[in-house]
Amino acid sequence: GRSTAVPKPARIAGPSDMSPIHSCSSGRLPTTSIVVLPEDSCQGRIFSFYTVGSATQGRARGALGGHYALWAVSVESTEQVVVTQKRGIFGKLPAPRNPAGIWYSGQPGSAWLVGDNGCIYTIVGNAAASCRTISPNTALGCVAALEDGRWLAAGVDGFLYIGVSD
Repeated sequence: GRSTAVPKPARIAGPSDMSPIHSCSSGRLPTTSIVVLPEDSCQGRIFSFYTVGSATQGRARGALGGHYALWAVSVESTEQVVVTQKRGIFGKLPAPRNPAGIWYSGQPGSAWLVGDNGCIYTIVGNAAASCRTISPNTALGCVAALEDGRWLAAGVDGFLYIGVSD
């Protein structure tokens, strides 16, 4: 007969199993979200990721706005880690005061970003390539890609939005 035994789950590393091999500052503003670009993985030795931070917490209150950045990491060994950062730019698009959430769009080298101005942005590299206002009177707090190319965003007022990439 067929075995009905449940396979033993793989061991998942917990906080006591984790040690940093490198650390660096992301700047004066707090970082509140991070997303890795999956297509850049070269057996974990070379990868890219985006970070997002808000100006509503800590020392950043006042004149400074939030930020997003594209990071690239090359890990040759635990002693040799190279990290580069490119600050995100909006160009002539309306920039949110506080970018709130970012997620891999499913397209190589790009992500979707939302912010306190109710817009969803398509980010390519470190630059906002386009934007669309989704919720003109409410900040968007997070965004995620669905497997079929659609996106899901949530407003800070509790409304959910499902959309299609043009």
